Amino acid sequence: MKIVLFVSCFMALLSSAVYAGNDCEVIDAHVVSVMTWPDVDGIVFINLDKANNCGCSIPKRFAFYLKDPFAKTYLAQALTAHATKGKISILGNSGCYVHDTSEIFSIILGDFV
Repeated sequence: MKIVLFVSCFMALLSSAVYAGNDCEVIDAHVVSVMTWPDVDGIVFINLDKANNCGCSIPKRFAFYLKDPFAKTYLAQALTAHATKGKISILGNSGCYVHDTSEIFSIILGDFV
């Protein structure tokens, strides 16, 4: 039992350390455009008016896959922010793995508190 507990704790600490080192963000930006095209593996790109701190070659862009379980929510939030000219804050993975763009893992619509 102690070994199982130790392994579980170790894996939790390891995953949190990996996660904490791989995040980036943009706070209170405006959506400039939302785009996709058929030959890009079902990816939606969100272009913003502010640069993020992800270190990717296109610093004003985030992306997500349409197969992502939260894709409908991300798309609704991005389109709402674009249509209303409202603020949006996005958290992503700084790995730049999606066509040299950060992949979204959270969107906040409205003022970031």
